[in-house]
Amino acid sequence: MSIENKRRVPNFTPSEKAHLMKIVASNFASVLEDKKTDSEERAWKSVEKAFNASSSSSIYLTALSLKKCYENRKKELKKTLADEKRAVTLTGGGPPPKDFTILLIMIPTLYLLSSLNKRQMILFLNMCLEVYLEHQFQNRYQLLRSSANLRENAELINSGPEPSSYETNAWKKYTPCQLQCPLSAPLASQQPVDKKDSSRRRPATIGKPLTSSDIAKKYDLLMDKRLELIKVQLQHTKKHNDLTIQKPKLELEILKVELAKKKKEQVAENT
Repeated sequence: MSIENKRRVPNFTPSEKAHLMKIVASNFASVLEDKKTDSEERAWKSVEKAFNASSSSSIYLTALSLKKCYENRKKELKKTLADEKRAVTLTGGGPPPKDFTILLIMIPTLYLLSSLNKRQMILFLNMCLEVYLEHQFQNRYQLLRSSANLRENAELINSGPEPSSYETNAWKKYTPCQLQCPLSAPLASQQPVDKKDSSRRRPATIGKPLTSSDIAKKYDLLMDKRLELIKVQLQHTKKHNDLTIQKPKLELEILKVELAKKKKEQVAENT
């Protein structure tokens, strides 16, 4: 291999990569994706000619460089698809991805807000902010309620009476000689024995709704306070935006008044 072929070429730009993929997909995809044959090498030579003839770059790229770029792009695509397939089978391990936050960031691009005026854009972003805060509040409220439910159910299940140890304690101090004696009155009488059932214990109050407990009332009070705080914040934001919209108008009125004042002064000087 000559020194010229070993020379490192500059990295492909995104436009050059897209141009190469367009050429391959239009005429040479079926040949290049086949097994290695002489026709594949000839196809790469044709790709080389077509690419360099229509490329805006001043550097002539060989078929070997174009082939390496194409193969690397295929490897990147396979890795991306493998990661997406793996992500489908994941089972958690942390909070869910904040798709809503990402969507809020991408709203100006997705909804083409550049075509809106300043007032319309502010109103639209206020609406998005209100929806986002409500979304976050509902998620937090559901998490608190589910945690309180689990805690209350665990306390109800673990608060049952302990099994009686009367039979074990009653025979603890007896000796073999005492066991040969006739039954005494305490031993002959039937002692209360706990009835054991193999079925799972289900307290009658386990299905009690959380809204009737003191914990739920505290959570509801906390949520009401947070809702009031959110409303106050939204009102403050709205007032601030209204002032921002009115500021250019007031500045324009001030300029008009100053201009009229200067005209009057000029007229007075001329007279």
